[in-house]
Amino acid sequence: MIATTPATPLEAEPARSAGPLRIAQLSMAAAGGGAEKVARSLHTAFRSHGQSAELWVGRAGTSPEPGIHVIDQASGDQERAAVWRAEGWLRARAGRVPGALRIARVLRRLGVPDAAATWQSGAEDFNYPGIWGLERQWRSSPPDVIHAHNLHGEYFDLGALPALSRLAPLALTLHDQWLLTGHCAHDFTCGRWRTGCGHCPDLSIYPAVARDDTAANWQRKREIYGQSRLHVAAPSQWLLDRATQSPLEAGLVEQRLIRIGIDRGLFAPGDRAAIRRRLNLPLDAAIVMFAANGTRSNIWKDFATLEQAVWRLPRLLGGRPLILLAVGQAGPTRQNDGAEVRMLPFVSDPRQLADYYRAADVYLHATRADNSPIVVLEALACGTPVVASAVGGIPELVEPGRTGWLVPVGDADAMATHAARLLLDPDQQARFSQSAVQRIARDFDFDRQVRAYLEWFQELAAGHKEQARA
Repeated sequence: MIATTPATPLEAEPARSAGPLRIAQLSMAAAGGGAEKVARSLHTAFRSHGQSAELWVGRAGTSPEPGIHVIDQASGDQERAAVWRAEGWLRARAGRVPGALRIARVLRRLGVPDAAATWQSGAEDFNYPGIWGLERQWRSSPPDVIHAHNLHGEYFDLGALPALSRLAPLALTLHDQWLLTGHCAHDFTCGRWRTGCGHCPDLSIYPAVARDDTAANWQRKREIYGQSRLHVAAPSQWLLDRATQSPLEAGLVEQRLIRIGIDRGLFAPGDRAAIRRRLNLPLDAAIVMFAANGTRSNIWKDFATLEQAVWRLPRLLGGRPLILLAVGQAGPTRQNDGAEVRMLPFVSDPRQLADYYRAADVYLHATRADNSPIVVLEALACGTPVVASAVGGIPELVEPGRTGWLVPVGDADAMATHAARLLLDPDQQARFSQSAVQRIARDFDFDRQVRAYLEWFQELAAGHKEQARA
């Protein structure tokens, strides 16, 4: 029977343990947005709470923190060590060296024949031996808890889950649907993952596969989960509900709803006029904002609908000039009938990102697929009302008529209309802003998230020790 447990209340203190917990987290990378940002923030917080925290990643960021380690694929496969090391060097420079990721993939398929054969067959690629080297390392001194985030991203052998779950309690935090499907990180509206996949409508969705072997991939995942004991968390009830309808259910011991938390010291309301002056933004313009890694090219987001909504807004605003700050992918500025779209690069500094939120009147989040987007929560924490697509877990974040508005996916007219309602009514905008800040403080505070995980991990570690003594 699957146990469902609510997250820890903000006022509750974690259960006391005999000493610091050794928490080993697994994540695709040490830097980035979304899941990577959550893993790294938790790692830093666990260490600040006196825990013995490790973060094991597929590739490092530019400035690794204490306790962050890159999984060494070469240690698990000495015959191909040179290939693994060269590939790791290239992957670590993806985004900074043009073509680095593409070259790394080609090199791997040339130097690791079983990886090439796997790709050509359409099977998902689990040929990453580094996790087995880590598993052997942990046998003599296992962590108290293993906490895994996204396991796709070309660094992890999913077949290691049963062995890891025997070493220590294994907690999985779901950030997307990949563990539930035959290959894709989000199914959009497909739904085949509920019944076994196969006849995939789009093999190119990340992580792409060359041929349709999705039914076998789905079954392979189910068999792996059935040999594992998995404690599963997600930041949205929407995704938790999907987990129980998926192959993951075969190994699901319990599930917990643990909301993403926002650092309210960094993301908080500010003096909009002063910030606009500092950013050289006009004081009299209506400013809206959108943020995503690869704004225009991101397949999960819906930049086409966002842009159409922006082009409609000046007419609804009676000719008032409008600026969209699109953060996440640099590009040329575009203008059209009183509207201006500024394509800004990805921002890694949270202080700079918070200034963009505070400079905006409204945050627009047009998307085709999403779980619990951090950017929506960060905007609300800064007191910026949100107009967002009603998809995935977003309806659990935005309260229509209180902190923003929800619109149908792909409906540019509805997005423009609701944004205009806020831009034309300063009193409504102020009410929504106040409600947004209060909602974040109540339900999405970062300390609350950290406490929820620590209490859960203490329970898991204590239960594991009791089982070992029995």
